[in-house]
Amino acid sequence: MPAASFTVEVAWESAVTLVFKLDVSTLDSGSVLDGVGVGDFTGAYDNVTNDVEGVRIKRGRDDALKGMQAGECELTLYRPDQPDFYNPNAPSGVSPLGGLTPGFVPMRPVRIRAVYNATTYSLFYGFIRSAEWDSDTKRCRLNVVDLFLWLSRVLPNFTAAGAATSGVDDTASAIGYILDQAGFTDPTKRDLDPDGGDTIALTAYDGATNALGIVEELLEAERGVFFVEGDGTARYRNRRARYETDSSATFQTEAIKYGSGLDLDRIVNRQTVTRQDSSRADVYTTTVVDGTSVSTYGLSDGSTIASPYIASNTAADNLADWLVDSLAVPRPPITLQIDNQDADMIVRQLSLDIGSRITAPLQFQAFVFDESEFGGTDTFGGAADYHIEQITHDISAGGIYHTTQYVLSERGAEFFRFGTLTGDQSPSQFDNASARFGF
Repeated sequence: MPAASFTVEVAWESAVTLVFKLDVSTLDSGSVLDGVGVGDFTGAYDNVTNDVEGVRIKRGRDDALKGMQAGECELTLYRPDQPDFYNPNAPSGVSPLGGLTPGFVPMRPVRIRAVYNATTYSLFYGFIRSAEWDSDTKRCRLNVVDLFLWLSRVLPNFTAAGAATSGVDDTASAIGYILDQAGFTDPTKRDLDPDGGDTIALTAYDGATNALGIVEELLEAERGVFFVEGDGTARYRNRRARYETDSSATFQTEAIKYGSGLDLDRIVNRQTVTRQDSSRADVYTTTVVDGTSVSTYGLSDGSTIASPYIASNTAADNLADWLVDSLAVPRPPITLQIDNQDADMIVRQLSLDIGSRITAPLQFQAFVFDESEFGGTDTFGGAADYHIEQITHDISAGGIYHTTQYVLSERGAEFFRFGTLTGDQSPSQFDNASARFGF
């Protein structure tokens, strides 16, 4: 079975400052990291690949209509000939890491990359959140979280006038401004939608809401997507972006596991949306109910949306309508799992990302192959296009075996439209006749 070459690296001697500039290594005078996600890991203790027993990476969300979750990585470190090496509290006389500055402490940058056919793929970039060392097994389990960890711990305090003066006038520039306020200022690690998203005026924040919460509030109204890519890049795309992409891959019989199901928690048949003014005073409230869904599944309320980023009463009506239309009937969680069975699958494992459009068998078709291979009597009876919402990598046996599971949302033959489609794809609010709204 072919396999990529994986590398796990930790910058033990980097110091994260308010502008996300990481200091140089004092261990060997080489640069540990020149900036967020870039630079060379050259310290004696930076490459920990040989001490990694297993890696699990999970990025994305399990539902297309929810916000992205923090990307997380779980890995176990163990050095048999130096059992206390990865004890975070071991002094320098016991573990060499104890003599480094800052050493084995929270927020050390971690990156995981893979090389296959001379191409490097970034699978994860994040920061150590916690470490648990077991005195019996001498193993240390790390929990590493991406940029969302940083954004969740910073409470921006700024005025609406300050944001306006800085040129904030749409969702993309607002997210960029929030990243600035959080100290994430590296321009090479941003990929914010060039179309900008909806036209908005960013309101004031007084330090009561963390940076991630502000971004989530923006997207609650705009319904775009914001996540951290495998190399640490902060990416935002407006709600129409994924529907302007072509299918990146077609799956037929390659999956080793394929499943769907039912989940009551995915049903919403009553939704309230409130439009607020810039002072966050309520201006207009609408509630939409799907009576057929209520009689079938029982009443299920969606979380109330109250936002100053909804431009009009019509926009509020349309947002509530769309949410109920999308959620009033069960939307099965669909999963597809592949492994590194051949070169094509390896490239897909390493290159497909959140939001990628793929073509795969219809979720309701039996997963049966032809008779010569598996003894089945039927083959796939159709295909559909899906978008990847979540990616989970499990890497074991020293990188020899690699499985990847995708959580998918069905794209559908047509995406939801507000107003009349005119072919104009310019960003707008929901009540603009040219707006395309898709998820």
